[in-house]
Amino acid sequence: MATNFNSSLQRFFGFNLNPKNEGDVDASPIQKINDDGAVVTAAANGYYVSMDSEVSLQSERDLINRYRTLAQMPEVAFAIQNIVNEAIVIEGDTEPVSLSVNDTDKSELEKESIREAWDEIISLSKFNTDGYQIFERWYVDGKIYYYVILDVEKGGIKEIRQIDPRKIRKVKTHTREINENGISVITGEESYFSYTESDSAGTTSAVRLHEDSVIYAHSGLIDSVSAQTNVSSASNSVEVPIIKSYIHGAIKPANQLQLLEEAILIYRLVRAPERRAFYIDIDGIPNAKADQYMNDMINKLKNKASYDASTGVLNEGKRHMAMIEDFFLPRRNGKSTEITTLPGGQGLGDLNDLEYFRDRLINSLYVPKARYQADAGFQIGKSDAVSRDEITFNKFITKLRNKFNDFLYGMLRIQLVSKGIIENTNEAWNNLKTDLSITYNTDNYFSTLKELEILTSRLAVMGDADSYTGKYLSKKYLSTHVLGLTEDEFAQMEKQIRIEAGDEVEEEDDDDGGFGDDFGGGDDFGGGGFEPAERGLDMGGGDDFGQDTGPEEPNFDQDPIQ
Repeated sequence: MATNFNSSLQRFFGFNLNPKNEGDVDASPIQKINDDGAVVTAAANGYYVSMDSEVSLQSERDLINRYRTLAQMPEVAFAIQNIVNEAIVIEGDTEPVSLSVNDTDKSELEKESIREAWDEIISLSKFNTDGYQIFERWYVDGKIYYYVILDVEKGGIKEIRQIDPRKIRKVKTHTREINENGISVITGEESYFSYTESDSAGTTSAVRLHEDSVIYAHSGLIDSVSAQTNVSSASNSVEVPIIKSYIHGAIKPANQLQLLEEAILIYRLVRAPERRAFYIDIDGIPNAKADQYMNDMINKLKNKASYDASTGVLNEGKRHMAMIEDFFLPRRNGKSTEITTLPGGQGLGDLNDLEYFRDRLINSLYVPKARYQADAGFQIGKSDAVSRDEITFNKFITKLRNKFNDFLYGMLRIQLVSKGIIENTNEAWNNLKTDLSITYNTDNYFSTLKELEILTSRLAVMGDADSYTGKYLSKKYLSTHVLGLTEDEFAQMEKQIRIEAGDEVEEEDDDDGGFGDDFGGGDDFGGGGFEPAERGLDMGGGDDFGQDTGPEEPNFDQDPIQ
């Protein structure tokens, strides 16, 4: 059954999944850590303080435009593709992401409902096919927004629409009051999204969207810029948060590298070619005619006459060579006309400075430098071939996935609440979220090789410790500390070993609930048979020991869904 929600509000567009007022907070002069990058405004007692959110929004617009331009640079684009390909693996019929609900205390029916909700949001977002693009947009822009439209009849998400991050910003309004000690404290909080749209005429309009109707995930890299308030004071500027992308650190080295590349190109075009120096003898020519003589010689040497045999036309065109111009120098004192060659620039093959700034750019993108080397070898299945940079890169990918989970969890929460699968409270969702885990698909071949190599190393250690087992080290200690088994896995493994050795018979579920085992050794199985109510087991032999060794009566009348 779908949960009721507010589909129309006077101040907001969108829906409100939580009709209860959970905006009240414990009175405190210190606000919570702003970990979602929202612009904070404060409604005080008797006056209203508003930050210039347009400054923040404009700053983020400029940053996103710079990020998208930077992403087109070859070195940056290569790094982004490596990161996206490592984070989102789409191959075969395996889904790129999956949800685990096995650790929850929910019933099987509730778990199945959660899995169905997960499959529905993955289908709505087209993540199985568009996962690369979604993750890449989030990584480059540093944030991602989706507007949610609910199905008011059946419940659940009907459609999601991507929002340009340059047009939307999260805002929080704090309500402040003066307590009995004369201290301004925060007593309430209201959150919403401000969406700004401009039409063809240049008119800008702002719309408020309810917090629950927008799926929002950001990089977690939060900085701040100065903005003005409407309070007249000596210092009326405040710090407004700015969300940065993971490629933000590459802006400066990318600009330096591009500037150096262009400078090297210009230098080589100007200095690389050899030039001619024409020393024109003007000895004995008056100064008034010397200039005319020099111009005639320059025009004569610059002009190039060509004859077109097909048309019989004589073409005289000047060769425009502004960057590699020849030099014409007059001289006297009896020296004759001379043509010499000036050498080109030296050291044009030295690219150490270019490689330095390129290395700086690569280091700022978190991708191992070896991946940029076309001749670098790649060895599979050997731990000594894995560099420290690759290990660090793998941890970075795990960090990105954990932050990107906010996008998937945001969709799942709306789907579960709007369908009535979980209660319509933040507490219910937070309790469920701690028991859920999102697993990302990895490259099956390389993952298998890695697991086999790890298992081989652990078994080798177990083989070396075999002579110490039972003397200095116990089997349980080796199994848990070397093989990495948990307590439950160790107990299950011990049981399976006994079954395979024939020392124990594998248990099977009987129709009588497992209480009908016959432990007797003769014709008389206890005289009185088996009484389920008493759960008394007759151990046989002709004599009835009368011991009640069974468990307590279970309660089968409980509803599987509370």
